[in-house]
Amino acid sequence: MFVVYNIVIYTQGTSNNTPKLSAQAIKGQILYQANNCTACHQFYGLGGYLGPDLTNVASNPNKGPAYAKAFLN
Repeated sequence: MFVVYNIVIYTQGTSNNTPKLSAQAIKGQILYQANNCTACHQFYGLGGYLGPDLTNVASNPNKGPAYAKAFLN
């Protein structure tokens, strides 16, 4: 069973179903990388611990995109 499983896993191609980023998302990504925000902030557990975790800021019903924009300004 193990051999069959490995043959199936390693012979199938991978699919890239990743959605395309919007222009606004790309601009945010460039801004985040240019200012080295990862040194202090985290996304999905990756990054620094000095600043708040930004994983669910935009999707949080108590915060949302307006909070993120005010936070960045």
